[in-house]
Amino acid sequence: MTENDSYRRYLITVGITKDLPKTGSSIIDSVNQMTRVFADDFGYERVTQLDIDPATDQIEKEIREFCLKRDRNDVVTLYYTGHADEVDGTHRVWTGNTLDRFTG
Repeated sequence: MTENDSYRRYLITVGITKDLPKTGSSIIDSVNQMTRVFADDFGYERVTQLDIDPATDQIEKEIREFCLKRDRNDVVTLYYTGHADEVDGTHRVWTGNTLDRFTG
């Protein structure tokens, strides 16, 4: 995108370190690096209070409220890094308040 385009660019970044003691610091570094690249190199504005280990309801609420205010010319990028699993054929994304592999 060029500086002359009419798109507003927004960035939402989320990192989940819960139960990832070996990789938690690299997840935090990744969120910070992606924020710098998108903001400094591509002119994105980081939005929402989401950051490291937010709870499920916070993620859902903030993304929903933010996206409802956007229009068709806005570009929203969501960067999520962390972990997920599959239980009984259902893919689940872990969040900061996930209790264990089978609940939350």
